[in-house]
Amino acid sequence: MEKSQIRRKMILKRSNLSRKQIFENSKKILNRLCSSSYYKNANHIMIYVSINKEVFTHSFIENALSDGKKIIVPKCEPSSKKIILSQIRDFQKDLEKGFKGLMEPKKEALRPVSIEQLDLILVPGLAFTKSGDRLGYGGGYYDRFLANTSKEIPKIALAFEIQIVPTLPVDFYDIPIDFIVTEKRWITCK
Repeated sequence: MEKSQIRRKMILKRSNLSRKQIFENSKKILNRLCSSSYYKNANHIMIYVSINKEVFTHSFIENALSDGKKIIVPKCEPSSKKIILSQIRDFQKDLEKGFKGLMEPKKEALRPVSIEQLDLILVPGLAFTKSGDRLGYGGGYYDRFLANTSKEIPKIALAFEIQIVPTLPVDFYDIPIDFIVTEKRWITCK
């Protein structure tokens, strides 16, 4: 199956989840993440701001800010197809709808951060394999970004169990992730 077909199939699968399922499963996923040493030991955490039927990250971001974590969110730069990292201090005040409806830092709230400062990267996606292959939304932003990060920084995908698949088509530029956290388990990718 081609990547575009898998994307459509996964978006459809996720669209069948109710709001209640999204919130309950997201809570399980994020509780599992927060009890890990990866979260506890991280100071600078990069995380996407969820939209549509992704694992819901809004309350996690607010709680992590309360825990004193430095929260870094991506801002997409369409002209270069790159991600700009920006620290947010207030979920409500610092974000607005941006590129493709994503919640991104407002211009006046941009606080650039370098890749080297990150301790943990939480990665979005549509489908994942247990070996760490990831299928994103097709823009290539995260693969370009992850290609420039240290192998030492843990890359963790937040996903619903229905997003775990046996295999995915992989291209040379696809960057694997280290771990996947679902509502049912913690997967260490090999």
